[in-house]
Amino acid sequence: KTLQLFSAATLFLSVQANDPVGYSVADNYNTTLVKSAPGGSSLYTIDVDSLGEGTAFILDLHGDSRYDMGYDQGVLIGDKMDASITSLLNYLSGGVEVLNDIMKEILLWQWDIALSKQTPNDYIEELRGITDGSKDTNPNATYNAGDIGAIGIVLANLPGDGSDIVYVLLNELPFIKIQEYEK
Repeated sequence: KTLQLFSAATLFLSVQANDPVGYSVADNYNTTLVKSAPGGSSLYTIDVDSLGEGTAFILDLHGDSRYDMGYDQGVLIGDKMDASITSLLNYLSGGVEVLNDIMKEILLWQWDIALSKQTPNDYIEELRGITDGSKDTNPNATYNAGDIGAIGIVLANLPGDGSDIVYVLLNELPFIKIQEYEK
């Protein structure tokens, strides 16, 4: 069983047996079931009176495997993952769509050549489940939720400062040499 909390606000959690997912957030709050998935996983919203509606969401994931839990995650929030990553990339790029596309390609390239090879198979299976659950729930989606998860992992592991990023771009990104292009 995996429990994930995601929110714009930071909340302090303490264990409480009487709450639907086993957590108590603060005084004066409501926990509401938003959606359930086939494997028994659930998405809850927590509304803290002093912070307003939608203070936080909790994913309560269940399954026999990491793939099953990922599948349920894709069903429950796959459609929201694209909006979240697009919002972040828009912030980083100043809203320039072509820069968003370039950043996505660079981040997925970093995933393919490095981080995917260092990521335990359980997590790879979970990403595969997220992709499948999202596709099954949103067959017309124009995104790949597993790729969005991979982009998130790369962003969390980017080099620490600007000079490191410049080094990666200049020395590791597979550019066509100008001389070869001019021929």
